Amino acid sequence: MSILNFDNCNSITDKITILDDLVPNIKKYVGEIFVIHYDGQALYDSKLAMKFAHDIVLMKQMGINIIIVHGGEKIVDDIHKKFNFNSTYVDDTRVTDKESIEIVEMTLTALVNKRIVSNINSVGGTAVGLSGKDANLIEAKKYRKYKNKPNSNIKNIIDLGFIGEPTMINPDILLSFEDTDFIPVISPIAIGEKGETFHINPLTTAAVISSSLIARKLVIIDDFQDIFSLYNRGTNFNYEQLCTAIKEVTNKNAEMLSFFNTCMCVLQNKTDSINIVDGKVPHSILIDLFTNEKNGIIINNSNNYE
Repeated sequence: MSILNFDNCNSITDKITILDDLVPNIKKYVGEIFVIHYDGQALYDSKLAMKFAHDIVLMKQMGINIIIVHGGEKIVDDIHKKFNFNSTYVDDTRVTDKESIEIVEMTLTALVNKRIVSNINSVGGTAVGLSGKDANLIEAKKYRKYKNKPNSNIKNIIDLGFIGEPTMINPDILLSFEDTDFIPVISPIAIGEKGETFHINPLTTAAVISSSLIARKLVIIDDFQDIFSLYNRGTNFNYEQLCTAIKEVTNKNAEMLSFFNTCMCVLQNKTDSINIVDGKVPHSILIDLFTNEKNGIIINNSNNYE
């Protein structure tokens, strides 16, 4: 029987056998911090979302300190369309004005965040929803995007409105949840130095939090077809191989280059490893972190524990 086929288990004995396989591997991480970037089909598909909630509760009950940073851009798009609000995009990035940032904040903090919290609580966990604005948890500045003028080396600054990038994390707030029953779930909304609201990239935010807390793992749950098409599933990188991968990515693929640079920064700040997990696979987070049936990609720090 393949491990973690909970849906195909015909008896309580089968389920106990599966847990017997998992528990020893999970116990290695008791007391450690895992920061989880949560987006893609694992978030948008209701059945996958409930499986994710079950997996999170199991890890928390086994003693791992979980911090979740979620996305939800697809749901933001749906809300904009529902209210006939037209959005402008620059290179797939939404230009967010004062009216739009209110919709973004409402959707991510009051809808998406609370849905995740509710899912976790409904299966026995104790999740707490947070915005980056709560107690100034995440401070941000305006994100500057540059674009070359045609046939010129001159770069123009593109105004994206209230799109920000995190500048500071208040770690004490998150550390206060350590070794408690609570699971913080953070929406990618931050506060500026003048009190303005910024929409921030959830992966960048998860990376900054992971670096600030020196998390044992940064777990990236998303669809990431570009990455899974470049590398075989089950690929295990180290830091030096990541450096090589970055050199191979040109500026023609700016999104991929940004992703690899984010991973580099996390590892430089002593996070032990980055697990890139395919959220379309049920229970993928347990499979990739605690079994030999790897379906994602692992990037290890040169000085990893394992």
